Amino acid sequence: MKRRPALLALLAYVAGIFLGNYFDLSTLILLFLILITLFLLFSFRKEQSLRVIFITILLALAGFWRYELKTKDLPINHISSFTHLSGKVELTGIISSDPDIREDKTFIEIDTRELSINQKKIKTTGKILLRIRHPSNRFNYGDLIHFIGYLYSPYPSKNPSAFDYRKYLNSKEIFACMNLEHDSEITLLEKERGNFFVSGIVLPVKHYILGFFKRNLMDPHQAILSGFVLGERRGIPKEIYKLFTDTGTLHLLAISGSNVALVILLFFGIFRLLRIPYRVSLLLVFPLILIFSFVTSNQPSVVRASIMASLFLLSLLIERERDILNLWALAALVILFINPSTLFDVGFQLSFMATLGLILWVPKLETLFLSRLRNRFLKSYVALPFFVSLSAQLFTYPITAYYFNLISAYSLLANLLIVPLTGLVVMVGVISALLSLLSLKLSLLFTSFNWLGLDFILKILSFFSSLPFAAFKVSSPSYIFILVFYLSLLGIIFQRNLKRFAAASLVSVLILTGLPLFLNLQILKSSELKITYLSASGEAVLIETPEDEKILVNLSDNSSEVEKIILPFLYKKGITRLDGLILTDKKEEEKKVSEFLSEIKVKEVWMDMDSVPISRKLDGPEIRIRNLQELNQLFGKVKVFSIYPDKNSEGGTEVESPLLIVSYGKFKLLVSERFLPESTVFELQPDVVSFNPQGANTSNIEHLALNSGIGELIISGYNKFNFSQSFENKVFQTSRCGAVIIKVNSKKFDISTVWEKEK
Repeated sequence: MKRRPALLALLAYVAGIFLGNYFDLSTLILLFLILITLFLLFSFRKEQSLRVIFITILLALAGFWRYELKTKDLPINHISSFTHLSGKVELTGIISSDPDIREDKTFIEIDTRELSINQKKIKTTGKILLRIRHPSNRFNYGDLIHFIGYLYSPYPSKNPSAFDYRKYLNSKEIFACMNLEHDSEITLLEKERGNFFVSGIVLPVKHYILGFFKRNLMDPHQAILSGFVLGERRGIPKEIYKLFTDTGTLHLLAISGSNVALVILLFFGIFRLLRIPYRVSLLLVFPLILIFSFVTSNQPSVVRASIMASLFLLSLLIERERDILNLWALAALVILFINPSTLFDVGFQLSFMATLGLILWVPKLETLFLSRLRNRFLKSYVALPFFVSLSAQLFTYPITAYYFNLISAYSLLANLLIVPLTGLVVMVGVISALLSLLSLKLSLLFTSFNWLGLDFILKILSFFSSLPFAAFKVSSPSYIFILVFYLSLLGIIFQRNLKRFAAASLVSVLILTGLPLFLNLQILKSSELKITYLSASGEAVLIETPEDEKILVNLSDNSSEVEKIILPFLYKKGITRLDGLILTDKKEEEKKVSEFLSEIKVKEVWMDMDSVPISRKLDGPEIRIRNLQELNQLFGKVKVFSIYPDKNSEGGTEVESPLLIVSYGKFKLLVSERFLPESTVFELQPDVVSFNPQGANTSNIEHLALNSGIGELIISGYNKFNFSQSFENKVFQTSRCGAVIIKVNSKKFDISTVWEKEK
């Protein structure tokens, strides 16, 4: 660690950030602890071992303190302090980045300056995200604007393991949001008051390059080139984006170290061709690296590569010894000091772990294998790129599996072909944009070559994505698996000869293969019945029995929620097969059911055989279709059965869907999608009742619950109801508290929610 002090500092600082994420301490207490540690460090400065310990503790406390300061212990006048206000507020602020204009809306980040409420003006700090419900190009970076609306805090994830929008915005230092119907509700007070470097250099360069690509290339080629060069993905069609995802080449659309290296090589080469001295050429590259980082919106991967490249060039200038691993750690430290929340950004994690793989594994593989290879062409253009791709993908595999639940079978081969082509396309794209300033005809000649290169890349992507098992879903690995995986990789690296390397690799594969099986042993599983009500527009309920059988009830009302909510939830839990799918809606969409069944294997589907025409289409050797009216099934010790009340029930209301009863020991759950007959509820006396009361009102629901003796009530869907205080304690609304989870054992049942119930 003496040769790599930045690495030790990074490990300690990251540990502090993790502590800050899971625990809450006042910044004053942390400062007090830092002062005590500094005093101890000074007192024992001559004891080397103690000095290292106190420095490590000091850096961990610094990471803890910095995280608290940037995410929790915010100033009293910070904009997040006003998100609880129920009325409209007036805000004045400066647009802090280039507006994000999309097909149907516009997002604008605003650095707030002043808030007015009840004619009282308050100076404020902090950013908000303003959403206009249509595309608008009226505003630019640096504009001072004034607007009125309802301020609210970004919503956290509503469902277990789902994307946390609040945490995502917080990582960008955005702690509040506001929606406006039209840009006419915004008053432009002053134009472009922002930083000249951004408004006068960065944004004009970015807009010129994007404009040149758009004018001279057709879609989707111009959108792909914009992604390769500047990381702009928004214009890429969904089907093209899926090709990159399925082939494991999506990282090419995220600017990385290779882009920074190409920029450095291109301009350094131009400077040397102009006979500019070596040291002066190096100095001229520094501002270009900074401009490129800002042009690409300072994505974590670009900032990392820019810092590492700048430090490397600086070492060349001052002729100092350089350690790549130390530069890697120093780059991470700089980024995490500026914004500690970046540690939890998936882009940051992928970028730094891929680079770590290149730093640690590629030299080792070169030593063990390339030294035996005599053919220079195979060594330089086949073996080395293969080892680079292998190292990067090995070190990012757990992160990719954890966040995206997708593994590409042919990613190594696809990357071997596409990565060099992409480098060439990026280089030619930048050259063509530069040449357009001198000669449009010459630049168009380069653009035509770019079209050919991009078209060839699309053909390669289409070929690999069409192969059998091109991409397959995997469950999110546990933290234990991720830890063991990286420890195994490090253990393999330290083997000094080929035999030990091969043996360590084999042992690691066996351990990593057996670990998930061990973690899934019955002794590690809960003996409880677990029922999860997902927060969606309709009903979607997962039942997990103590015997590990899994049954899903309904697929919500919105087709897009199958892809965005239900499937990701199942994948995160490692569920790719269900023992049963129960569909109580007679008007279930064929497309929605078919798409779901193409992703998740289902043993039995229970549905209304008469009213759902898709039942005959789905029936086959792999899926058994059962009549919902005959549902009376034991899943382990959990009994699930259906009841069809009389069509002319209380109040003359026609029953459109059956009632489901889930029974485990003395516990009973009654599930109804639309209608809740009083007499049936009163007769069954369930512990918990759930339904989706579309079109109902508060008084009817409360009257029904009180008359039928309901104990606990779960209301699914996005409708929000306000009940009396005495009744509110019995109600769990997924629209207000996120997903609702029921856990049942032999003695009692507990109900918990993803959000605090008060929300």
